[in-house]
Amino acid sequence: MVKWATIIQVQQLLHSRGFLISFVNTDSSHQRLVRSGGLDSLECLDGFRFMTISDGLPPSSGEGLKDSLAFLKAMKTCVEPFRELLRELHRPPDGHRVTCIVSDSVMTFTLKVAEEMGIPEMIFCSMAACGFMAVAQYPELVRRGLTPLKDESYKSNGYLDTTIDWIPGMKAIRLRDLGSFVQSLTDPTNDFVRNFVADEAQNTLKASVIIFNTFDDLEHEVLHAIRAVFPPRIYSIGPLSMQCRLIPDSRMKSVKSSLWKEETECLKWLDSCEASSVIYVNFGSMTVITEERLMEFGWGIANSNYPFMWVIRPDLLMGGHAKLPQDFLDEIEGRGMIVSWCPQEEVLAHPSISLFLTHCGWNSTLESLSFGVPMLCWPFFSDQQTNCCYACHEWGVGLEISNNPQRDEISSLIKEIMEGEKGKEMREKALKWKESAEHSINEGEMEMKRPHVVCIPFPTQGHINPMMQIAKLLHKRGFLISFVNTDYSHQRLVRSGGLDSLECLDGFRFMTISDGLSPSSGVVLEEPKVFLDAMKENCVAPFRKLLRELHHSPDGHRVTCIVSDSFMTFTLKVAEEVGIPELIFCPMGACGLMVFAQYRELMRRGLIPLKDESYINNGYLDTTIDWIPGMRGIRLRDLGSLVQSTEADDFALKFVADEAQNTLKASVIIFNTFDDLEHEVLHAIRAVFPPRIYSIGPLSRQCRLTPDHRMKSVKSSLWKEERECLKWLDSFEAASVIYVNFGSLTVITEERLMEFGWGIANSNYPFMWVIRPDLLMGGHAKLAQDFLDEIEGRGMLVSWCPQEEVLAHPSISFFLTHCGWNSTLDSLSFGVPMLCWPFFFDQQTNCYYACNEWGVGVEIGKNAQRDEISSLFKELMEGEKGKEMREKALKWKECAELSINEGGSSHTNLELLIHELAQLKETESEVDNAQTLKLDHK
Repeated sequence: MVKWATIIQVQQLLHSRGFLISFVNTDSSHQRLVRSGGLDSLECLDGFRFMTISDGLPPSSGEGLKDSLAFLKAMKTCVEPFRELLRELHRPPDGHRVTCIVSDSVMTFTLKVAEEMGIPEMIFCSMAACGFMAVAQYPELVRRGLTPLKDESYKSNGYLDTTIDWIPGMKAIRLRDLGSFVQSLTDPTNDFVRNFVADEAQNTLKASVIIFNTFDDLEHEVLHAIRAVFPPRIYSIGPLSMQCRLIPDSRMKSVKSSLWKEETECLKWLDSCEASSVIYVNFGSMTVITEERLMEFGWGIANSNYPFMWVIRPDLLMGGHAKLPQDFLDEIEGRGMIVSWCPQEEVLAHPSISLFLTHCGWNSTLESLSFGVPMLCWPFFSDQQTNCCYACHEWGVGLEISNNPQRDEISSLIKEIMEGEKGKEMREKALKWKESAEHSINEGEMEMKRPHVVCIPFPTQGHINPMMQIAKLLHKRGFLISFVNTDYSHQRLVRSGGLDSLECLDGFRFMTISDGLSPSSGVVLEEPKVFLDAMKENCVAPFRKLLRELHHSPDGHRVTCIVSDSFMTFTLKVAEEVGIPELIFCPMGACGLMVFAQYRELMRRGLIPLKDESYINNGYLDTTIDWIPGMRGIRLRDLGSLVQSTEADDFALKFVADEAQNTLKASVIIFNTFDDLEHEVLHAIRAVFPPRIYSIGPLSRQCRLTPDHRMKSVKSSLWKEERECLKWLDSFEAASVIYVNFGSLTVITEERLMEFGWGIANSNYPFMWVIRPDLLMGGHAKLAQDFLDEIEGRGMLVSWCPQEEVLAHPSISFFLTHCGWNSTLDSLSFGVPMLCWPFFFDQQTNCYYACNEWGVGVEIGKNAQRDEISSLFKELMEGEKGKEMREKALKWKECAELSINEGGSSHTNLELLIHELAQLKETESEVDNAQTLKLDHK
């Protein structure tokens, strides 16, 4: 019952975050839940389903301690039914394979089954961290001869008060406080229940992750010790009852966790009582007592003369049904409420409740703390003695009753707590723990636990776009994002409306560093050396200053890691200085990085720079380069524009070569590509170079797959997008329009502009052409009137557009492109073939792959004339070559979609990347905790 209650709270929280849940009960508990109305006749919930496995127990069997031996033995029979169910779930017709298992810490048989099937498993521990640590010591207690007890006399001769001072994180605890099982007289080899509990604890420690229903402030020392001593990663996510009250999902309200029907009328009775006047009594779901003990408690509570509400389960009495004598019922009439079960959280939250007489089960203890209610403690078995010890001695909210209390002791203790100074102190401390619990689950505290990633792109459009997409994907998964632009690009983004005046977004902030450039300058195109120098030299000190401020900010959001552009590798040195892990994002294809990584070797072999201009046209550039890993039959000309340099000390060539080598020094490289597209070169990079490689593209499709509506206002365009072009496209037939865009950095002469213009126009197909204000070399692009007259009604000219939406539009048939990597990948992702006119950097490599490896492109000559251009368009729009290219493009579209769907390579790699980033946050927290502990000892 108790374990069911808390583990369903974990699932409710996961379900509220979009997880699909298969909740597996054993048959006996499931039928009891149905009868109690806990599942409201299993009302169908979207993404939340209940399933059962056989346990061999009748649904009528009790759950009290008297049935515990049969109950625990029955759990051992669940292995095969669980294995069979898991196989069915893992190969379902709906495609929803099992991502992971969250199993209870006394159901660890699931670990073996999970391992057999290759499914990750996490263990949920429904005990406190202190309770678990105590149980984990049982083998050592036996080894040291401290338990089992030699005879009955050891229970009362003071032996149980022996101080145990060697358990990590648990100072000066007594032997009696380590749970009921230490008082066993049975030989360890024959004590089934104790051995079961001890074995389950040891098995739990074999899991990769343990989840605790507790919070760090409450059990700081023991949680730190568990993290330090044992291998599993530890997540303390409680109080779960309070977490679930924050879920706004009304559909989950029908799912309750009670094995008994709750008598909610008790809440109305409490309404009639004064504030802080009522004693609440509940010994939990498994305690069983004698009739004599029942009446001692009853008269002790009654004789205190305070109103009380007492939960007496039908199976509370050992060997029979609990029935109170008439004289007792007459005595408590009007001030005593007896119920068989109740909604405990609502009761403890009620203002009339002043004190909780409890068995100290962990749920009851944590709920009492969460609602600020002090406790009178009568621990019964298992971990309850440990919880009692902490409640009374560590947290100051409890007072322990002796094991066999008489009525006078009980009534006296109740009066002391209700009226005396001790009770006043306990209430004050309980309220402080309530505040601490609330603080642990509030947004600020949760934010502290979120990984904080600093993203810094190279300040050009083709680099900002994909970095923003990575940032959005991480933000969607709960990461805090600091997106760092240089002043040059940031001001352009603001002017374009890309950031909607920097509207404040939860967990996503924009920051800037100085680059010494004017935002109005055309320095990127006109003076590339000045621009690259600014990135390499001017940005270092401002970035270092910003990073230190972020890492030691007063809000406590320390930087977990940096994701930096592969053209901004100065950040690697700064990250190392400040002590922050860094990952490099490469916005090129894997083929592009592999090429740039060869530039030093090309120079060493004397292949570049070219000896003079004649080498550009004399066939030399057609030299086959056959020694680059993963790149077969590629020509020198296909290795990027910089191989055509004739300068012995070409600054851009050196910059790109240096950045590529620096990138390969990173621990991780992220690519916007997918494995099927660049299988050979990705394999070669993984084999030849040290960094771990995550291919997680196409990023544009990843973001469309899980849209975050809060991020709609954040765009990454340096130009204002003319969205009316989409309406214009709506007026055309499917696959009839040519889309033309030479990207964000290409510049051309006026002559080349008009050759392209007339070549496109003479094809007689409708077209949409993006002409940036700075496309024309040395001036503003302006088209002749006769050209505008010619294309009227079939040509749409815009200064910038939402490219992904354009390529996704059914009217688009072909893309005349510069072959920038973003454009190439977008075109493949939406199944649009390409007419390729590569301009510079990696575009020649992308063009080669599009035309020769992927079969979706045809290259135009560098100085193509209008007749060649229009002829190629007609061939592609009408001929067999175009048909073949469209078919291949659609196949690549399917491959891209498969890669980002569940089980696809990019989906898997993104999950692995997010897991690695989360581990970095956890490592950071563990280091902080260790430093705190050192300071505490000092």
